[in-house]
Amino acid sequence: MAQDETTKGRVPLTATRGISVFGISVVGFMTANLVPVMIVALTREIGFSDAEAGTLMTGSLLACALACLLTPAISPTLRCWPPTRSRPTPPGC
Repeated sequence: MAQDETTKGRVPLTATRGISVFGISVVGFMTANLVPVMIVALTREIGFSDAEAGTLMTGSLLACALACLLTPAISPTLRCWPPTRSRPTPPGC
């Protein structure tokens, strides 16, 4: 199999894309690792029940997952917003 056939349809990894993927994964890991701490804080300090705190944190994880899934779909359209004075219009907009 030729090299062209295996990479066909793939987007090249640039610094911007790499930083974006790394940033999204950090946000996801931070959210997942902070859930137990947040549940303890909600139950002890604010007075939530275990079920209420768990439901709230599940919603937080789902919101984070949706944000991670929607970010790549939204990001190409963000480039085409009207540019500021110091930046030229990106090609293709």
